[in-house]
Formats: sequence, C-alpha cells, structure tokens
Amino acid sequence: MSRVTPVRALVAAAVCIVLAAPATAPAQYESIYGRDRTDPTAMKMGLDLLLARPVLFAFTVVGTVLYVISWPFSAVGGNADEACEVLVKGPARATFVRCLGCATSDQAEANTR
Repeated sequence: MSRVTPVRALVAAAVCIVLAAPATAPAQYESIYGRDRTDPTAMKMGLDLLLARPVLFAFTVVGTVLYVISWPFSAVGGNADEACEVLVKGPARATFVRCLGCATSDQAEANTR
C-alpha cells in the first residue's frame, strides 16, 4: 500500500491547476459559432461541475467551521457580518448560485441579458 506523500499531493494539485488553466483563460474574440467566447461551454461546465464545485463546497464547509470558531472574537470586534460574508456567504454563493461554467456571478448576469 503506497502512502501519499506531501510531494505527490503537491504535484497532483499542480497538474490539476495546469490542466484547468486553459479552460479559465479569458478569451476576448468571437468564436466560430457567433457566441462570445466567455460564454459557458461544455468544457467549462464539465470542469466546473467536476473540479470547481466540490472544491468550493469544501471551502464553504471549512469557512462555516472557521466562522463558528471565530464568531465570539469577531462579534466583540464588531465585524461578524464581514466575517460571515467572506467565510460563509461568498463561497456558498459561488458554489450554489453561480451558473454552471460561469467564472463569476457578474458573468452569469451578463449571460441572462
């Protein structure tokens, strides 16, 4: 049974990032299909579904745990709302509200027009 070493995990993460980079690169030219190339494509939707959404869901769960742990301190400091926005609402919005294949929620609003 082989163990996953930190070096192997780092190499695997780097490979995933390098392979996902072309799908997220901004393209500013018209495609041959007459659509804006920033519109979600099948490849972007697939990568979003298989890679981005599970990672964003994990960020949402971890952010929620961190928010619960930090809540007493942020409540005393007066920034509980900002901590909730950054640690919980932002990742949750990106996970569950953003359209499949869209890079940002702004892009989703532009595509509905």
